[in-house]
Amino acid sequence: MERGQDSGTRDASPAVRPRGVLWAVAIVAAGSFFGAVRYSRAASVPNLVETALAGKAPEVAGKAPDLATEAACQDLTQVQVKDPANRSATVCEANPACEWVEASEPYFQIPYCVAKKGEKPALVGAKGQYYYRRQVVAREYLQTDVGPELPEDPRYNYVRLTVATQTPDQSANDLGVDNGLGDYFRLAPYWGGKNSIVSCDDACVEAKGKAGYCCGGTFPPDPDFATSPPGVGRPGDPFVFANPLPFGGRAYSPVSDPNQKGSVEFIIKSSFKYFPPKYPNNTIGFSIFSSVVPIGEEILITKRPENTVRYDYPEVFPDGYYDLAKELNEDLYDPEFNATINVIAGGVGITETAILMASSLLGDPSYASVKKVNFLWSNTYESYRSWAYTQAKTDDLVRVMMKDQGKFGALLDVSSSLTKEGTKVGEPVPEADFSRRIDVDMMQEIFGIEAKTLPSSCNGCLGCLTPTEVDGKEGVTCEEDAAQADCAGEATWCAANPAFEAPGPEVKWLVVGSQTFVDVMANTYIKGAFGFDFTMNVFGNQPDQTAGVFGIDGSNCVYQMVDMNTVGTVPKRRPSPLASRETPYVLETESPVCGSKSQCGGCLNVYNCKQAGCEWYEEGGYCSRE
Repeated sequence: MERGQDSGTRDASPAVRPRGVLWAVAIVAAGSFFGAVRYSRAASVPNLVETALAGKAPEVAGKAPDLATEAACQDLTQVQVKDPANRSATVCEANPACEWVEASEPYFQIPYCVAKKGEKPALVGAKGQYYYRRQVVAREYLQTDVGPELPEDPRYNYVRLTVATQTPDQSANDLGVDNGLGDYFRLAPYWGGKNSIVSCDDACVEAKGKAGYCCGGTFPPDPDFATSPPGVGRPGDPFVFANPLPFGGRAYSPVSDPNQKGSVEFIIKSSFKYFPPKYPNNTIGFSIFSSVVPIGEEILITKRPENTVRYDYPEVFPDGYYDLAKELNEDLYDPEFNATINVIAGGVGITETAILMASSLLGDPSYASVKKVNFLWSNTYESYRSWAYTQAKTDDLVRVMMKDQGKFGALLDVSSSLTKEGTKVGEPVPEADFSRRIDVDMMQEIFGIEAKTLPSSCNGCLGCLTPTEVDGKEGVTCEEDAAQADCAGEATWCAANPAFEAPGPEVKWLVVGSQTFVDVMANTYIKGAFGFDFTMNVFGNQPDQTAGVFGIDGSNCVYQMVDMNTVGTVPKRRPSPLASRETPYVLETESPVCGSKSQCGGCLNVYNCKQAGCEWYEEGGYCSRE
């Protein structure tokens, strides 16, 4: 998601009509240690992992946090986002457990309400998001393959970044973050740590505001980074962040089990491709930073699901532009309902879709019965997906799901498309089912659905119900083209096609990828070509609304948005099947013998080891009885 990726993208800026990623998934391009999997721990930082597990987060020193009070106070900040001129301490201080803090730019963009005895944020963004300091405790390089026959390959790398939670017994689920419902965290570099490699020019931040280019540093002498590809920043070289750090972070979907205690994990993809003017002066973003941030350093992270509204587009959406939290479609909470779930992931969108698939296939009798999951994963090259099939034991849900797909039998059907692998687009590639971009024919074959029969006068216009640009006539929609009269609108189209019946609610869809990718898959194909009630809401396709909503929606969507009236709060939601389990799915799947003191040897890592009540020995990296 790097809320880069989305089942809908995150924080799409209407002014630019971003082509960014839709559900934040973290991907990082680092060194070219070809084909290897490496794992970095905090061994060089004395007692770092033990410190993190002991819960010594900034300002809480092992105390059990009062998350309910912290959330209640932050809610009182969120409800005042709309009118900055009239924010006051009155509402906040009506709760005796809360205190009001005035804005102090550049790092506290708005006045905010915080629990008197709670953890204090290190940054408050313009949308009222609180960011807290957390240690990076481990990093695993999953994939650095770069095919020599593909010189245009932008050298992607995949990194699993492990970040400590506030206390050792805290999970994402405790924070209300349920990745089985598509929730995500926002991450940002931290510039105020004792050994931080990042610093910010406060005067620059105040002067330039959201322009960015005010924070940067020097690439560290990290041995994992020393083998970077030629032509990119090396240890000792400077870097600068293009994004304005004080205004917020990048959204990433966690790939760890929501009930995993002590840490949260992210798989991040990034590119080391520095060719001006796109990447002037060694400009980087958080994804590249996550591949080089020293183990043991702190980053900033949110600790609640995003459920926000912004009012910075009053001429278009005077009542606000909403990014609402989600829960499962109402049908999927009905044990009597039978569902088929169709899933499409573009690139690193796998980090969200794999979690949804794993959750859906658990067979929990208190949820709808999932009869089939059809999954289509589209990538540019084979090397961009091979990391997901790593056969070493792992504790992230993505690789567990992809490795375990065979055990689901006929319940799960997986297909893949590679768009540039091979010497010629469309040429068969042995590693993939298809070697072209996703199109109507491919979707009909994979998902077993039929496209609407369009009037011949439509001349290639795919979306009569949602008029799209006419083939060969740039900027002209079916509605605007006199020759396309039969595509003028829904009523005309339905009159010309009386036999067409809209699909029923039994099929649910999820699409995750860049905003452009999801927009095309949802609005042009799933809705436009096949007639499903499934829409990607973006800034430009809600012309008659006074309040805009961002993200995917519709009766054929796996998710439904929470009520607008809950905005600014941690909404009360029914959990996903994954989050409702007592035993973390990954622990049960990958370490079935890690669960008691007599079976410590099967525990994968320090976190699972501690959860099982065992002792982790850093030297040698194994788990045993205390």
